[in-house]
Amino acid sequence: EEEPLTLGKALTEGKAGLSLNYRYENVDQDDFDKQAHASTLRTALRYKTLAYYGFSAFLEAENVSYIGNDNFNSTSNGNTERPVVADPKGTDFNQWLLQFESGGNQLKGGRQEIVIDDARFVGNVGWRQHHQTYEAFRFRNTSLENWTFRYSYLDRVHRITRDTRDLKLHLINIGVDVGVGKLTGYGYLLDYTEE
Repeated sequence: EEEPLTLGKALTEGKAGLSLNYRYENVDQDDFDKQAHASTLRTALRYKTLAYYGFSAFLEAENVSYIGNDNFNSTSNGNTERPVVADPKGTDFNQWLLQFESGGNQLKGGRQEIVIDDARFVGNVGWRQHHQTYEAFRFRNTSLENWTFRYSYLDRVHRITRDTRDLKLHLINIGVDVGVGKLTGYGYLLDYTEE
């Protein structure tokens, strides 16, 4: 007979993960005499607890390091005589969130990567080494067959250049699977100051 799940087990017997992403980027830009050569490594260590009465937690630590010289403008290293490759080095907790799931409902709150549809308007800019994250509250409902309703409130964005901006974004996204594809209707209400 299987032992009942306790809070202690839910916290300690979750799933850990490690990812390493090496990236080399070369930029030859007309208005610079020197090329950019960016050799970087992204290391991400993550842990997700087991669900306990529908609640779970997720934590991700991320480090971006240079392999060799920083012969590029990372936007923070002062190397302005070379083109920009927006992969600044650094270490931080890139994601930390609490999640609740029950039936067709899911709630997430905390700092998290968000990718909506094809990431055209809201995404994590996943091709850069330091992924963009948001301090946000999200709700998703899938209780109606073939329908997905999403509402998100975004309070702050942590950008790929490691700067932070305050936001007030309300995102509503409704999708329906029609068999040969998906139809999506959305309303993205944006309130932020361009700096």
